[in-house]
Amino acid sequence: IHGGSYSFNPGETLAADTSPLWVLLLAIGAIFTNRIELVAIAISSICYLTLAPGVYRIARDLLRLPSRSAILAGILTVLSARIAWSGMSGMETALATLIMLLIVEEHIRSRERLCLRVREAILLGLGLLVRPEFAFVAIVLIIDWALIARRGDSSATPLAVLVLALIASPSYLLPLATTNSLVAHSSIVQGAKLSFVPNMSYLWFSAKILASNNFVLIILIIAACWQLWKLPLHRLIMIVAFGLPLVQAFVAPQFRHHGRYFFPVIPLLVLLGVSAWEEMKTRHSLTGLWLKLIPILAVVAGLVETGRWSMIEAESVRNINDQHLAL
Repeated sequence: IHGGSYSFNPGETLAADTSPLWVLLLAIGAIFTNRIELVAIAISSICYLTLAPGVYRIARDLLRLPSRSAILAGILTVLSARIAWSGMSGMETALATLIMLLIVEEHIRSRERLCLRVREAILLGLGLLVRPEFAFVAIVLIIDWALIARRGDSSATPLAVLVLALIASPSYLLPLATTNSLVAHSSIVQGAKLSFVPNMSYLWFSAKILASNNFVLIILIIAACWQLWKLPLHRLIMIVAFGLPLVQAFVAPQFRHHGRYFFPVIPLLVLLGVSAWEEMKTRHSLTGLWLKLIPILAVVAGLVETGRWSMIEAESVRNINDQHLAL
């Protein structure tokens, strides 16, 4: 915004940020105000609040869940503690979560129509500009499309590939031009590298966070995991939701920022948990108290954890204001 290049030090261009789109959005906001932190929080908050209707729409229209369960999924998304924290943090996590949801929704719609649309490539490209982890999502969805392409309309595939490459290119060309590497400098500094043995501490770390975000939903997913796996759309969501932290354990396990690098899969877990609840209701013909008890427990679990993480956020802000900014 001051006329320099993409850099921390003026005149020294360096791909030291893994989210070039977030940098661009904040720079645009800085045209109108010098309070860039308010721009960051505003964008994060809008993305966070947009997730609930997005989850509701996917649950109702694509997963064919009853309207009441779709509403429950939207509420539980708002009450996802880590996503609420992301919406207040001013980091790109809430934006990445929203793009993740939009990508999965668009892919499911393309899958149902058996027609790949360019808008999926646009969303994937934007995802790669926000977080490098979207490379895993792109690989999963490309493989899934390849498996069903012979039964569908692939006429838009060349254009989709071109659009994806063009939009995502800054994420790879910028570090290539500055450090002669396709990987962002900050990722290298933080120890990103391929390992043939997963970081078991990271797997346990991510499992604890995803489970504690709403333990009722995780219990439901575990109880109905086989039934969900047999459903093609749910299987795809499971691969993305559980595959991302698994792949990160091999490539770039990051314990910083409470594990925010796999937070974008949390709305997918909400969809799986509510779908699991519908499966269990149908399979066991649940009636009476159980029909009300499980949703109430899920909402209470979300409220308690979201309240706790709001206090964590407030404590962090006080720490920054009282120490770092004061200094």
